Amino acid sequence: MFLFPGGFKIDVATARHEYYARPGALPTVETSSIKRDLYRRDFTMNTLAVNLNTNSFGQLIDFFGGARDIKEKVIRVLHNLAFVEDPTRIMRAIRFSSRFSFTISKHTLTLIKGALKMQMFDKIEGKRLLNELIHILNEKNPIPALTMMAGFGIPQALHPALSLTSRTFELMESISGVLSWWKYLFAKDSPETWVVYFLGFTENLGDEEFEQVMKRLSFVRPKLKDLGQERAQIRRTLAAFSRDQLDRPSRVVETLRRFSMEALLFMMARTAREATRMAISEYITTLRHVSCLLTGKDIIAMGYEPGPIFGRILAALRDARLDGEAVTKQDETDLVRKMSTFPTQDRISLTK
Repeated sequence: MFLFPGGFKIDVATARHEYYARPGALPTVETSSIKRDLYRRDFTMNTLAVNLNTNSFGQLIDFFGGARDIKEKVIRVLHNLAFVEDPTRIMRAIRFSSRFSFTISKHTLTLIKGALKMQMFDKIEGKRLLNELIHILNEKNPIPALTMMAGFGIPQALHPALSLTSRTFELMESISGVLSWWKYLFAKDSPETWVVYFLGFTENLGDEEFEQVMKRLSFVRPKLKDLGQERAQIRRTLAAFSRDQLDRPSRVVETLRRFSMEALLFMMARTAREATRMAISEYITTLRHVSCLLTGKDIIAMGYEPGPIFGRILAALRDARLDGEAVTKQDETDLVRKMSTFPTQDRISLTK
């Protein structure tokens, strides 16, 4: 019995051997020896195992110099066809190098460049590439890995329209700062940080190019549609802020409540206007939590019949509180009474 990196165990009698039917395919697994199993790993640092048998418990199994490479902080593949068999190993090498500050060996770098020259990424299904990209974007600081990706030309290998420019990296730095701000809010929301970075990663794409990239990466249709629509809404909303069209808290709330938290954080990073950034941050921290003091029971007690009008009244009262036109419960009661003295189509707009 052996303990492998990651904590899983394998009996020596049922150790597995992986082989690839064709370049870029998922591996086929069959029973084999422990040495052949370890030989199919991506890098030497992942070939270590610990013997769990009683008579040799704790013995380190290291056929390929993994312990030495870990000590020397080197990422090294085991054989020359490593990136031909599985090109996604290129992105893992970059991720590990960035995360652990390891150096990719010269021979491994040569193999990476060779696989990219052979356009091996074209043989990989999109969902596997997306999975590796998500892992990179979910890193504590993905910018070093993205810098390495740009140096190898990997964005263009994923899709010809992709490129990481100096402006892209400025945006990524801004996203990193916003996410740090968010982290220390200790809010209950759990945004997917990779989505925020992905919006930055694809910011310079047109709508058609963005859709093509999404399809190449095998995004499922709902996610593709949602992100595509949010990108368009983000542009329109930032333009409205720049024209001072969202000049009341109630209008800010009405506009921003349609966005996911990921999109809100991206907008904070994307805008160059401090006033816009402050308005979005105020929405996230305060405005989105504002509600009116009157309840449905209070409105019934004032003579209203339950129905769709309740939602409109409560929304109008919330807007009045946001804009400072109603501070106390009595202020809200007075507003509802004023609404009742006007025709239905005019009542809810009274506070504007």
